[in-house]
Amino acid sequence: MKYFKRLVAWASVITVLWISIPLESLAASSKTISSVTIYVGMEDLEEGKTLPSEVSFKTTEKSGNYVCSNNNRYEVTDLNWITSDNKEMMIGSKPKMKVTLRAIDSDEYSFKGGYNSSNVSIKGGDYVTSSRSRADTLYVTFTFNPLKGTYNSPESAYWGDSGIGDAEWSEGEYSSGAYDVYLYRGNTIIKKVECLKKTSYDFYPYMTKAGSYIFKVRTTPGTETEKK
Repeated sequence: MKYFKRLVAWASVITVLWISIPLESLAASSKTISSVTIYVGMEDLEEGKTLPSEVSFKTTEKSGNYVCSNNNRYEVTDLNWITSDNKEMMIGSKPKMKVTLRAIDSDEYSFKGGYNSSNVSIKGGDYVTSSRSRADTLYVTFTFNPLKGTYNSPESAYWGDSGIGDAEWSEGEYSSGAYDVYLYRGNTIIKKVECLKKTSYDFYPYMTKAGSYIFKVRTTPGTETEKK
């Protein structure tokens, strides 16, 4: 009889264990956050200024400086500049930041699988890379849209002393280092040089007829990033 009771007790334990396994699996399952959208923006950032501190960014609304998700499954919890916040920004600069996203309810939602540019959207910037840390945390690195602005005009444009047709000028305070230069005879353009990356040009070979010659020069974006 005692032997029979022990068998019944072991059977009861096994039965309880067998029943508990599906319940634990069910509790551990959660819905996958299959895609992520982050809204980013900065206000009043101009060329020559440094980046604002991370604490100035709002993570729950799209105003001022912000990095937010506007989502009920995950939220932005941490921000960290990768671009040095001591560096002066120039027109075309694309400052880089890393953010931490956490599942609001990790029992209901989790980050699973791979995340890349196909399922991570940055509104106001460009996706760079991402990585997961546990099922409730996703790190995303992105760049803000290129800094907009207006280049200063070249300064002190003049005909140089080294010879006829020697056009020279000086850089403005905020310059791309690239220039469009035009040679006129009267009101007619004789020669056009675009995206010239120096502050002088010899127009003499194109000054072949008598007349009144002038040149005009303007600062222009020098790279594709600056053009954007």
